[in-house]
Amino acid sequence: MVITAYCPTEEQEKMLEKCIDSILGLKYHVALISHTHVPIHIQKKCNYYFYDYYNDVSHDDELLYFVRYYIKEKTTIRSKYFTKEFYGFAIYRMFSIASQIAINYGYDNIHHIEYDCELKNTNLIDEHNKILKEYDAVLYTDTGDQNGFILGAFKSFKVNKLPNLFKNYDKDKMKDLMVNTPLMPLETFTKHIFLSETKPFFKNENDIISNNDFFKNESEFRLKHFTPYYDHEDDTFCLFYKNIGVTTHHLKIYLNDEGIVINTVDAGWWTIRKLCKSSDLRNLLILCNDEIIYNKTFNTIELETLKKNAYLITDEENN
Repeated sequence: MVITAYCPTEEQEKMLEKCIDSILGLKYHVALISHTHVPIHIQKKCNYYFYDYYNDVSHDDELLYFVRYYIKEKTTIRSKYFTKEFYGFAIYRMFSIASQIAINYGYDNIHHIEYDCELKNTNLIDEHNKILKEYDAVLYTDTGDQNGFILGAFKSFKVNKLPNLFKNYDKDKMKDLMVNTPLMPLETFTKHIFLSETKPFFKNENDIISNNDFFKNESEFRLKHFTPYYDHEDDTFCLFYKNIGVTTHHLKIYLNDEGIVINTVDAGWWTIRKLCKSSDLRNLLILCNDEIIYNKTFNTIELETLKKNAYLITDEENN
């Protein structure tokens, strides 16, 4: 069993420990690979612990993917900036480490789970091992077939059939394939390389989630909840913000280094704030409960990029 982790907060460390505890009763060895150091008592629960100092994230717009948020009937925000960074390079560094451990120490299969998940039905691993006698990977999608979107948090692989880009980290080749094919988000890239080089078996993620066989923590660390965007109707930039927490959020918005706009957003609610004419935006600083969550200075080219990558869609545009 391989667990990939990034746990800079105490809350995330607790999620990691719950994840490990959910698989400790199995007869399989546990390898924890992390981009942050974890407490020694958590390390001691694992057979292998590997800390990778380089959490290789990218803010390259080419690697971000569009997410839609429906704000009302026939009106949608489409933005690449709900996702603030691309973490695929960091994840694939960990996959390559896990692969080399498995190859060098003679393991037949790799079962991967992300740190903020829990395996409630441990019989799934035995089921995966049976499938891997005939197939090269077990992947879950939202449709149960190769056409769906992959559940990246839980999957299994046959070690001697791993795709080259999975077991041998190559950042340049990975980026070239993702951008030029294109294959965003990361889950689409993963599905592509396994379909291209192996024979994967697809299962429906809804079955294991609805049956409570597998739990994925939908925390604020996963959810995308705010973005600046362009409104073409009045040529302005706006800010969309949704409070996905459990307490009230107090926003402070500094626009062009002058003035403060204060918004209070209750838990579970969202708000939209018009900022300024598109040609007037120079800097945007956003604090939530006095913590900086966004700070960017824009030049002319970056303003045009923002218009292209985050914008309002109306009924007329959809038709």
